Amino acid sequence: MKRMIFILLLAATITFGVTADDVIEWAEKNGCKFPQLLAAIAYAESSYRPEVVSDSGAIGLFQFMPATAKDISDRLGYNFEPTDAQQATYAAQKYLEWLFKHFKLYHALIAWNWGYGNTMKYLDGELAPLPYDTLVFLWNVSAKYSELTKGVK
Repeated sequence: MKRMIFILLLAATITFGVTADDVIEWAEKNGCKFPQLLAAIAYAESSYRPEVVSDSGAIGLFQFMPATAKDISDRLGYNFEPTDAQQATYAAQKYLEWLFKHFKLYHALIAWNWGYGNTMKYLDGELAPLPYDTLVFLWNVSAKYSELTKGVK
């Protein structure tokens, strides 16, 4: 009986995150052309945990910095709550589409993680090398994207 009560209490305290399938579904509903990539980014950023806040202040499923969230609101006209998984997915889609207007995939992902300004300086030869955290991010996105697109046509 004590064991059953413990299991019930433990189950009641677990916060369930979203899944790759959730992110893909929400992105597809919004006409996203790269839903598996968004799911891979969410995995690399937060392991699909919309409530997580990093030590540096990045928030939610896609780990938006407050300045980036404000930029998405101001520049792209989408005000959102970073801890709301569906809203954050749409914001991530809009932001990634904007990055793709400026960069090809590899550099867009660097800009996602390291920032647009740092990426521009990197491409101009003013900053080098890429930070270790950005390299890990690129690796994690690539690995998860490969997993999510296996068998997808």
